[in-house]
Amino acid sequence: MFWQQEGYLKVNTLKIGIDVDLTFVDSGTPWIEWLEKVYGVKMDLSLPPPNPQGMLYYNVSKYFPPAKVHQLSPYEFWEDPYLYDKLKPLPGAVEAVAAWAKAGHFNHFVSYCMKGHFSSKVRFLKRETEEFFSLEPGSGHAFYATKHKAGVDVDVIIDDRNEFLNQFGPEVIKIKFKTPYDQSEELKTSLDLETDDWYTIRDFVLDIA
Repeated sequence: MFWQQEGYLKVNTLKIGIDVDLTFVDSGTPWIEWLEKVYGVKMDLSLPPPNPQGMLYYNVSKYFPPAKVHQLSPYEFWEDPYLYDKLKPLPGAVEAVAAWAKAGHFNHFVSYCMKGHFSSKVRFLKRETEEFFSLEPGSGHAFYATKHKAGVDVDVIIDDRNEFLNQFGPEVIKIKFKTPYDQSEELKTSLDLETDDWYTIRDFVLDIA
C-alpha cells in the first residue's frame, strides 16, 4: 500500500487480491449440473450424512452415487480445458473490478488452478475484463496460480475459503465472500467484511482507499 500525489489529493493505491472460484465466478452450480448430466441422476441431498456445519458439502460429488465402471470421475469436471470459456462472473463482480481499476487500484487475481483448466481460466479473466485489466508487464495487474496465496503481496484479499484467509496477517484487509459450502478449516483470523454481494464489496474497498 502506498500513497501517490494526484493534484492536491492523496490517493491510497491498493493491490487487491481476488479469488476466482466461488468468489468471482460460481463454479459450484455448473459442477452440480455437470454431475447430473454425467451420472443421469439429480443431486440427492439425503445421500451423504448430514453436514456437521449445517452447510452444503464443498465436495458436491458426495450428493451423487459413486462413479460406475466406464463413468467419468466427478473431478474430471475440473480438468475440462474449456471450463471457464462457458462460465460468467457473478453479478457485480466485473463492475467492482472495473471501478477499482478506474480509481487507480491494481487487481491481482489469485487462484488455485488444476492443470487442465489453467489456460481456460486465464482466457476467462482476459475476456471478461479486457476493457480495464491487462496481464502485460508494467500494467500493475496480475494473475497468480497458487495455493499459497499469502505469498502474493496484496493489501486486500477477497476469498470464500477460510484456509486461504487464514494465511494472511493482520496488515491485510480480509473480505470473505459468503457461499453455501462448508469449510475445511475454522476461521482463525478477523474479517473486515463478510458478504455475498459484489456491489457491497466494491463500495467497501473504494471507501477504505
